[in-house]
Amino acid sequence: MYGERGKYLLVAGTMTVDTGTTGVLDAVSDRAVVTCEDLANIVLIGNAIVKSTTVTLVFEISYDGVNWLSAGADATIASFSANNTAYALAQSDAHGMSLPIKMARMTSTVFTGAGSYTFAVAGWQRPGYA
Repeated sequence: MYGERGKYLLVAGTMTVDTGTTGVLDAVSDRAVVTCEDLANIVLIGNAIVKSTTVTLVFEISYDGVNWLSAGADATIASFSANNTAYALAQSDAHGMSLPIKMARMTSTVFTGAGSYTFAVAGWQRPGYA
């Protein structure tokens, strides 16, 4: 039926820059990307597997897959109360309407200590995608 929501998905980020331990953000400039053009009601999620001493995680979105802009507030060490906690950043306009995002990414721009983070995107799969 038209307008019916599909499955609720959590899509793990793919590392595009991975200078430390494979598969996690644990060094300055590490970056993970998710293609999310099939999702609506998108939430960007940064997860602290192990908190570092200091961290800044920058969230960005792209409507066309080429140009990037800020997705909202960056996550800092204060965003994570303990290990295995997540920072969620919902993506909508001022009226709560879902944004048509093609890609999302998270980059570590400040990092000290021995910690590790992952990135994922959650959302409802749009009709027409399997």
